[in-house]
Amino acid sequence: MAKKLLATCCLTGLLLVMMVLAPFAHAEDPPFIKSSTAFYNEADTFRVESNLLIDNTQEVDTFLLNFENALAVPHNVATALKQLNNTLAVVKQAIVVAKQVPQTRDKAQKLEKNLDSIKQPVANAAEKAAEVDRNVEPVRNAASKATAAVETTLENETALRAFAVTYLDLVEKLSECADTKPALEQPTIGILDGSTKSFKKIDQGIKPVNQAYATTVAAPEKTLKAAATKIEDKIKQLEQLLKSVNGLQSQLNPLATPLAELKKVLDQSVGFSFAYPCGTKMCSQNTPYPCGVKICKKYGVKYPCGTKICYKEVPFPCGVNTCSENVSISVGTVINGADAVEQKIESLLSSTAWEALKVVGVKKYVDELQSKANSLVNPVLRKFNLDISTTLPSLDVSIDPSSLTTATQQLTHLADALAQIGKKIDMNNADFAPEIKNLNSLQGDITGLLKTSGCQAAAPKAAPLMQKRIIWRKGNGK
Repeated sequence: MAKKLLATCCLTGLLLVMMVLAPFAHAEDPPFIKSSTAFYNEADTFRVESNLLIDNTQEVDTFLLNFENALAVPHNVATALKQLNNTLAVVKQAIVVAKQVPQTRDKAQKLEKNLDSIKQPVANAAEKAAEVDRNVEPVRNAASKATAAVETTLENETALRAFAVTYLDLVEKLSECADTKPALEQPTIGILDGSTKSFKKIDQGIKPVNQAYATTVAAPEKTLKAAATKIEDKIKQLEQLLKSVNGLQSQLNPLATPLAELKKVLDQSVGFSFAYPCGTKMCSQNTPYPCGVKICKKYGVKYPCGTKICYKEVPFPCGVNTCSENVSISVGTVINGADAVEQKIESLLSSTAWEALKVVGVKKYVDELQSKANSLVNPVLRKFNLDISTTLPSLDVSIDPSSLTTATQQLTHLADALAQIGKKIDMNNADFAPEIKNLNSLQGDITGLLKTSGCQAAAPKAAPLMQKRIIWRKGNGK
């Protein structure tokens, strides 16, 4: 098993000290040598056992984090297929407008046909994927609990080891100081012996955990991995499907806005006006005419005094009359060709106006309308692309139910086993707490001796005890 922990320099330092002292070790070793040797042996045991424990736990942690990521895929696939199913319905309605435009009609019809061919299979797959997602949810929940348990275990293991490394740094410094200051030998022996006693009990707590790892963690993990392999093989297929679905979705989504804009443009109108002679222009003038006898009155007596003159408006031709027409046609009609435009114009005009327009020249106005329509339509057509491949891989989204059941059961067993390990390795448990308390007390003694002897206490380690864990988990996709 590859080691993931950084070796602690304090233990290396102690090893060097013991190598220097080794030539003098014999049956009559001085007390300082005996205590140093005993402490080194116990410290080395702690290093080996704690490294192994963290290695084992990190291996489980890495597996769980990767497995959780894989378990997010069925949910993502279900979500993506549901979105695609909705998008297919929306695009099918929107694409009708593109069929009205000669420039895009063929491509729109082809895309519509292709979308129709996958609509029902996608709908069926979306429904099945939602069911699979519900079936995977218990596995995700169990994996989340197992991950929480392994993280707590790692925290406890790391805290214990970090405490030990800091402590061993101080012991190393004290041993180096005592080697040069005989007065420190005796108190250092007491500290070494006390430290050896506490580390021995801590090691006695760690060893059984490592020994039982194969049954408490590795066994359910092995069964879990077998089920996980079946699930992950299917997940790989689902990942390819997800990639294709998202790819198609990314091509269809941008169609909605420009197609809606195109519809508005086609509903707009373009037009023209023209004038034409439409008959004789009539004018009128007041013309006098006799309309009876004029009566006058003098001295109260009425008498005829001439002819009465009246006036009336008399019409007369005074030129040619001019009429005008305003013609307005939808862009959607105009873009369908000159014949369609001419027919529409004729239907809007009176026979007189139509005959007059033919004299003026219909083609001129048809060209004008088409130019205006194209100036509105072409910029919109450049905003979307209908050359879209709708090919999808297999839409089989099913996952073996028995593998999901096994995974849920084994994840639950694994979480329970890891929770027990976390408790056994907790510095605050009944076995470790007294020893940690004793080591904390001895640490105070070490600091005092280093201070009174003029030796400088070891600086805290700058390098981390263990490599920083990379969190791969991205959530369960909800």
